[in-house]
Amino acid sequence: MLDQAKIGRFIAEQRKNKNMTQKQLAEKLDVSDKAVSKWETGRSLPDNGIILNVCKALDISVNDLLAGEHVTDEAYEEQVQQNVIDLIGYSESKMDDRRYVFMGIIFGGILMLMFFVSLGLFVSNSMFADIMGFIDFPSLLFILFGTFAVLFLSGRTGDFFRGFAIVFHPKKDYEFKKVNAAFDAVRLASKALLISGILNSIVTFVLLFGKGIDSHILLPNIAVAILTIVYALVFIILLLPIEARLKQRIDIAA
Repeated sequence: MLDQAKIGRFIAEQRKNKNMTQKQLAEKLDVSDKAVSKWETGRSLPDNGIILNVCKALDISVNDLLAGEHVTDEAYEEQVQQNVIDLIGYSESKMDDRRYVFMGIIFGGILMLMFFVSLGLFVSNSMFADIMGFIDFPSLLFILFGTFAVLFLSGRTGDFFRGFAIVFHPKKDYEFKKVNAAFDAVRLASKALLISGILNSIVTFVLLFGKGIDSHILLPNIAVAILTIVYALVFIILLLPIEARLKQRIDIAA
């Protein structure tokens, strides 16, 4: 696979040899200096459409860029073949990342729609309302949506869904860093679930006691408030096998 960290160091080295700042290189390539910073820190690679321009600006070949070093004439042909294979693998990996992020966005959209529906903004069905009253549907969706929001804002949505793919497709090989990222995302989701559940319960308690609720319905309402934490714990328990399998993959690869 392409060594992004090595390529990033090579880009930084060649840029400095040209006495250019990140901003100057970015202007030459018509990209942001943040994009150049991401390349040089190994967080991403230049898009295929501007690789030639990057090489031209730094006076290096595409082969040099993808190898992360100046390739000798003797090793040139062999390195070309390896770089083509690695680039194909990198492109497939990026497509894989986008697919899982897209799945996360779709999932988040569905949660939002269900949340609004549960509040009765789109439907007013007595049977639906009875079910909602029994399982506290809005609170359930609140913790799910809160967890998704944390994953999305931290850029871990794709890693979270990839975790399930890794577990349910054990024969497929995944890079160590992707398995590790998926493991971290699942752990983050567990923490977000618990925090969302506690937060929702606190808000519910504040609203209950703020309204001066009657004593005869106080206990049922307290039970509903605590139920949110129970929902969170149930989801956390469901994620434990996923987390354990990912940890097992990490230990094997380490």
